[in-house]
Amino acid sequence: MSANSYGHQLGQALMEKGMTQLSFSFEAHVSPESVSAYKNGRAIAPPDVKSKSILLTDNPFLAIAAAHESTAGTS
Repeated sequence: MSANSYGHQLGQALMEKGMTQLSFSFEAHVSPESVSAYKNGRAIAPPDVKSKSILLTDNPFLAIAAAHESTAGTS
């Protein structure tokens, strides 16, 4: 997996669900700037944001990318 697989998958999942960064940021209780940073690999999303993103998008590829990032690729 690439270095920013979670961020890429987050962008894809939000687009597929028709969600904007702003609407996701409200649901995940983070700033829109934080969402941008997660998507662009400038920051690593905390576990609660990863969980919320998976629940909101119901995207299996996002779940795999989140697990990979959270375990440093050991799972």
